[in-house]
Amino acid sequence: MDEDEVRGNSMQGETALARMDGIGSMMREGVARAEERVEVYKQFVTTAYRLTNARDWVKLGNVYYLQSGGCDKVAEIFGISFGEPKFDMETWETEDGQLDVMYTCSIPVTGLGRQIVAIGCRKLSDPFFVSDRGGTKKRLAQVERHNVKKAAVTNAKNRGLKELMGLQNPTEQQLREAGVEMGSTASVAYKGDSAAASPEVTNEYRALLAPITMDVDEQNDIFRLAAAFLDKETHAVVCPTSPGKVLSKPKWCETTIGNMRALISHEPPPETGEAAIALLKEGLKAKCEAAGGVFVDPL
Repeated sequence: MDEDEVRGNSMQGETALARMDGIGSMMREGVARAEERVEVYKQFVTTAYRLTNARDWVKLGNVYYLQSGGCDKVAEIFGISFGEPKFDMETWETEDGQLDVMYTCSIPVTGLGRQIVAIGCRKLSDPFFVSDRGGTKKRLAQVERHNVKKAAVTNAKNRGLKELMGLQNPTEQQLREAGVEMGSTASVAYKGDSAAASPEVTNEYRALLAPITMDVDEQNDIFRLAAAFLDKETHAVVCPTSPGKVLSKPKWCETTIGNMRALISHEPPPETGEAAIALLKEGLKAKCEAAGGVFVDPL
């Protein structure tokens, strides 16, 4: 190898090293910017929570849910506005002969350089409306319909804020760290929340489903279907009898919540609990039949 070849190889090596240094420098800058954005977002979220007080929140099961007044406080500070709500109403007869009504509210939400239409649904039979303090259930005819319509508006506002601001339903710890005293927060206890489960995990799956349905039975059914799998020998669908069966097993729980996230991001996304249940059943049926099994409704 002559002197020119040696010099050429040396220059190529130096060029490659310089290139690698440049790439490394860009990666470090990218990581620094990402970390800075994460810190800014944390401050952004903490500020949003700090604007509220205990009366702005209601605890549904293990999920803290921002009420209409709290939505308005946060929206005003961050320059977000809500348009005029529009309603659709659907009625049906329940198995025990009562008339149930679901209100679907659509409301324009504008702010932070975006405009969306948020959808919120509530119905007479939601536990929040039919549960008495004594543990008994009201008849659906006893539920004030205007309260259900107001709750549908709150649901829509809540969803709109989440989408525009990237907010999630917070844990009690997050709210306390933001300076919100939770002693006077209203709450509704749901059956099916496992005492053995991590509150953060239970909160996560309830929060994921809150924009779709606040009905605890529908939430539990969606969770069970998301946790279902095929038996290796019979290829039949195996579905847990309750969320608690899954919540006590970290790996199974992690897989289930992943399936629920996939459900939420489905296009088009399910807008009601019934639609989510139907979508999950379709997926299980397709897997079962593709494996040579016979599909039986797991619910």
